Amino acid sequence: MKWTLLQIAAVAVALLAALISFNLYSEHMTGKAPVGFLSLGCSAESEQSALDCRKVTQSRWAVLPFAKEGDKPDAQRLPVSMLGWAYYSMLAVWLIGVGRPSRSRRWLHLPAMLLNGLGLCASAFFIYIMATQIDAWCTQCLATHVLNVLLFVALLWMWPRRAPATAAQNLGERATTAELPHPSWRVLALTLAAMLLVYAFQSGSMIHPALLVNYKRLERERDEYRKIAETYRNDGKAAMDNWFRREGVAINLRPDDPQRTKTGQKPVRLVIFSDFECPQCAQAAQAITSIVEPLFDGYVQLTFKHYPLCTKCNQVTTNAHPHACDAAFAAEAARLQGAEKFWEAHDWMFANQGKLAVLDNEQGVRQFARRLKLDEDLFLGEMNSEEVAQRVQEDIKEAKRLGVHQTPAVYMESSTGQYKLLHNYFDVKNPNFWRVIARYYWHDALKKDPPEAVKKLLEASDETAAPIPDNQGPPVDP
Repeated sequence: MKWTLLQIAAVAVALLAALISFNLYSEHMTGKAPVGFLSLGCSAESEQSALDCRKVTQSRWAVLPFAKEGDKPDAQRLPVSMLGWAYYSMLAVWLIGVGRPSRSRRWLHLPAMLLNGLGLCASAFFIYIMATQIDAWCTQCLATHVLNVLLFVALLWMWPRRAPATAAQNLGERATTAELPHPSWRVLALTLAAMLLVYAFQSGSMIHPALLVNYKRLERERDEYRKIAETYRNDGKAAMDNWFRREGVAINLRPDDPQRTKTGQKPVRLVIFSDFECPQCAQAAQAITSIVEPLFDGYVQLTFKHYPLCTKCNQVTTNAHPHACDAAFAAEAARLQGAEKFWEAHDWMFANQGKLAVLDNEQGVRQFARRLKLDEDLFLGEMNSEEVAQRVQEDIKEAKRLGVHQTPAVYMESSTGQYKLLHNYFDVKNPNFWRVIARYYWHDALKKDPPEAVKKLLEASDETAAPIPDNQGPPVDP
């Protein structure tokens, strides 16, 4: 009886793994994330979330042969998820038909164990790829790998063993019954035929062509979006017109909000909702310093607001940046000892995002305070104060009111006094966009000639400028 129950459990594990693999295959072909329990926690709260199944299924490692760096998976390559679907389905059919063979035919158990051993090697390889190459984790994929290990354990326990001797045999009596050979040749033939039919269904049935047609349609849509993306990257006027058509919003600004500006004439006003542990936010800060401010001769008023993607202070579904709330508290505590101290903390934390874990303990906090030449005891108390926590919460509530759900979210003031959202890739990090805005600022808004240094930047060819590299690439998904 125990072998029967073990066989049922092994079949259930294989079928569940096959179902998840089919779900991954559908996600790979359609580009659409699943909903309900099959999502298995894969939906990401932000672009920087560590849990992102779609990022894994759309990577160059999701097809065989593997695509080259920068290439997109095409329909001519075989999806790894389809191989996983076939692998687990074959094992399920084998376990249903053959299960645990009799000892006389135990050699039939070797093909299943060999196939499972190859599957374990593949599982180890793809876990390594997720950890080192993709920088994202697919919980659905991890679930199939765990189920693969459980199948290995089940197959080991199902290895045919010699039946224990009975009391009669111990007394030297002749056994009256003999173990019947299992599976019979007919059952084995039917099992192999069923496996062949299942594979034929998976590779050539209506399911695959339907998904393939949908995939090709999505490929055409992606190509159209890429053309639009290239237009905005290369044509600053088109990017500015697109920004101009966006809906403006009113942002509640406090008199003591952290601001960095140059006085002397009307500045370009920017408001950024940011996260100190967010790599894209660090890139946006770099773009504002290296691209935007030089084009306006420093007359850029930047107002900083917090939106940490961290469950410690923000009700987000994924704890994408576990040290972001502590970093926000530290920046606000530094501000209370001088506005310039906020920006010193701001610059240090963006330049040292990998070291923000020091803010998790008192010793690290004191070390941080010494680095910024702050009063250690005062800083420690203010960082854990209700006042600092409340200010961060006010920024989070304002961000949610505006519909911010990822960082960075940069807004620029329009001529109506309202703020319009800038696209992180097409606008914030695009020199062509800012060159057009700067020409308008100097010649139309101020009606004056810019300084010579700015003139040289404005006269640069739009074709020679390129946005700051973005590790994620432009979001051109349909």
